Amino acid sequence: MQFEAFVHEVHALILSVRRMPKPVIAGVRGAVAGFGMSLMMATDLALAADSAYFTLAYTLIGVSPDGGSTFSLPRIVGQKKAMEIALLGERFDAASAERLGLVNRVVPSASLDAETGKLAARLAAGPTAVYARTKALVNGSLKRDARIAAPARGRGVRAERLGARFPGRPRGFRRESASRNSRAASRCCRSKACAWSSSRTW
Repeated sequence: MQFEAFVHEVHALILSVRRMPKPVIAGVRGAVAGFGMSLMMATDLALAADSAYFTLAYTLIGVSPDGGSTFSLPRIVGQKKAMEIALLGERFDAASAERLGLVNRVVPSASLDAETGKLAARLAAGPTAVYARTKALVNGSLKRDARIAAPARGRGVRAERLGARFPGRPRGFRRESASRNSRAASRCCRSKACAWSSSRTW
C-alpha cells in the first residue's frame, strides 16, 4: 500500500506540473535518471549544467518506465530515438540532451542557479495571462489535430499593454493594463511557482 501511494503521488505531481497555469522551469545537474528524467520532461523549459548526465534507466532495474515518460519522450525525441533511450538505458551527456531537445540550454554548472533564476524572472515580468493560455494550447496540441487547434488559438487570448498602441484592432479586442500585468507578475514571483530548480535529480 505504501508503494502504491508513492506511485499515485508522483504521477499526480507530473499532472500538476503540466496543468499549472505558469511556466515551470527545471534546472538540473548531476544524475538525471529514472523519475527525475520523467519530471524534467514534464516541465516547460529545462536548463542543464554542463556536468549533468541522463539515463531513463528503468529497464536496467527490470521495470517499465513510469512518470509519464512514455508519453513525453517520443513526443520530444521521436519514436525510434525514444525506443533506444527506453530500451537500452544508456547514459548520455548534457550536450546530447540539448541536441535531442530534452533541454533548452546547457550552462556552466556554477551558473545554473543564476541562469535559472534569470529565466524565471523574465517570465514573471512578462504577459503571464498569455503565457498560461499559450502553455495550455501547446500542451493541448499533443491531443488535438490541426482542425481543432486552429480556431482555438484565438480564444481567451488577450494582448497585454506593452506601451504600444494597436491601430485597427477588431471589435472586442481587450488589453490588460500595465498595473494589472505588474500585479500578476508580482504574484508569480512571490509564489515562486514558475521556477523549479533541483541541484540533483533522481
